[in-house]
Amino acid sequence: MRGSLRKENRHILSHCILLLWTCIVLFPLWTLMINSFKTRLTIYENPFWIPKTWNFSNYTTVLRDGDFFTYFKNSFLVVSVSLVLVTLLASLAGYALARYKSRIAKGIYYFFITGMMIPIKIASIKLLEIVRVLGLLNTIYALPPHLCSHGIAGWGIHSYHLHQGTTGRPLRSSNH
Repeated sequence: MRGSLRKENRHILSHCILLLWTCIVLFPLWTLMINSFKTRLTIYENPFWIPKTWNFSNYTTVLRDGDFFTYFKNSFLVVSVSLVLVTLLASLAGYALARYKSRIAKGIYYFFITGMMIPIKIASIKLLEIVRVLGLLNTIYALPPHLCSHGIAGWGIHSYHLHQGTTGRPLRSSNH
């Protein structure tokens, strides 16, 4: 019994740190939710506490005048397509890089690693130019390729390391 209490007490500090971090992360969400039920002027009275009178007209205004459902549909579509493309292409790239050992595969691996070191803002400049040349600027069709270009390298490298196993050699199937 005494040993188990000692083991439990070891985690008190980490639990306190996690609780503090949870409060830090949730505080802006709390402020956002609470202030969404206030008028513009009552936000300044006490921005961090519940309103004296609850104002639901902000939500009706957004739903009625803000074209909310169109934006939500577009966001859902873009995220869904991007997620499927990134998962598919990155898993294929990661598997191919882990499975086939050659100078070309190693070069592609280092190309991915180098691309991950370039800040996204710099890469976005060239992507924006490509989107403009293709005539996709300000369309929903420009977003999935842009989002995929940032995700494939990371997921591909992650898949590559998963396929390496603990020995550092590629995993082989049983039919070889």
